[in-house]
Amino acid sequence: MNCPKCDCECCRDSVDVEVGIIYGPYGCPDCGWSEDPRYDHSEGLSPAQKQYPKYYVDQFGGMTPIQPIIDKCAHFGIPPETIKEAFDL
Repeated sequence: MNCPKCDCECCRDSVDVEVGIIYGPYGCPDCGWSEDPRYDHSEGLSPAQKQYPKYYVDQFGGMTPIQPIIDKCAHFGIPPETIKEAFDL
């Protein structure tokens, strides 16, 4: 599937639960578009990102706590303020 916004190839997460496969929404790794409007951040913060401000919510529906991202970036000399600005914190 190609992204309806930027025409790049989209992908999605899946998990085999023994009786079948559960698929997540398609998402574009380039522009942040998501098949599920809750995770679409192609035009700014997604509704899910606004609902869970202490997590980075990607276009596939995955959630990662922001503090470990800040900690790992600090290891490479990236100031915490840069990360907080990127997440509108």
